[in-house]
Amino acid sequence: MDGITFQLDKELSYEDGTLYVACLDDMGLSGITFGIHRDILKKKCIFFSDLFDLSHPGAPLFGTKTTCPLLIPSMIALKDFRYLLRFWYNELTSEQEALPETWIAILQAAVPLIAEETAKRAVRQLDAFKSSQFAPALKLHLASTCEIEKWIPDAFRALLVVPISEEDADLLGVYVLHVITTTKEQILRARSLAAFSIPPYVHPVVPEICHGRLGSDCEAKWRAEWWHGTAKMLMHPDTPMSIGELFKKLDAGIHILGMCQPCLQSTVTALLAKTELRSCEERLILKALDRVKELCTGNRRTKPVAKSHMEHLAKSFPAMTPSQSPSPAATS
Repeated sequence: MDGITFQLDKELSYEDGTLYVACLDDMGLSGITFGIHRDILKKKCIFFSDLFDLSHPGAPLFGTKTTCPLLIPSMIALKDFRYLLRFWYNELTSEQEALPETWIAILQAAVPLIAEETAKRAVRQLDAFKSSQFAPALKLHLASTCEIEKWIPDAFRALLVVPISEEDADLLGVYVLHVITTTKEQILRARSLAAFSIPPYVHPVVPEICHGRLGSDCEAKWRAEWWHGTAKMLMHPDTPMSIGELFKKLDAGIHILGMCQPCLQSTVTALLAKTELRSCEERLILKALDRVKELCTGNRRTKPVAKSHMEHLAKSFPAMTPSQSPSPAATS
């Protein structure tokens, strides 16, 4: 660690701690050291538990001095590790616990350290936040990097109905962003075709029961209602109605002023029979969702440290019993 300077974090260092760990800055030229407890790390996460078990007796005493700390995996940000330590030491404030940013940081630090129970707790906390507090782009990003597959469907569907910012695009990556924008275009095209293709008017089985001059008035009312009502709702620039929502509305029953009930019922029944049209948007979404799942589960940026890498670290880390472990206060 020649050339690297370390500064002790006094807030998250303990006099009776038995281990120094450190996070490097982005440039790798300096780091913040924490004097904490070996037993807590071993208990809370598989990464350190396995690392300590693989330690070699003759290795240098990394972790026993402020100038020679044990480095945590570089994928873990300093801010995230601080929140993780505060959580493990029960030092989170009520204000911090109420913020999604706190649990996002804890999650991002817990996953690469394979702190499974901590990660599960963070996920439960984040599930309780509303979408306005936990943006769908960030949720999908975390679903990918932190392997939370259950978040993918809801986050993806939410992204289909909200604008994508530059920050969102950076989080999503070019491939997922392409799937989202392509799916939006396909949905818009499907709604456009539905809006501009007025479903045909269907005469009742017994035409004589129509009170509108054998259907001519009813057909005109149907076409006018579709063009001036339904089409506008499907193509609304801000809050468009989906084709699925349209069919739910038809299922519930509608009334068109001036159109007799027999004509309306026969026409709507014929439209409801078009199952391909009813499900066209959902089929587009499900196909795109499968692709997004492939991208998210096959391109994770935050992966647990491989065992071979852990073994490499272990060769430089001493195997010490608790009685042999010097405290940070004694070795600084």
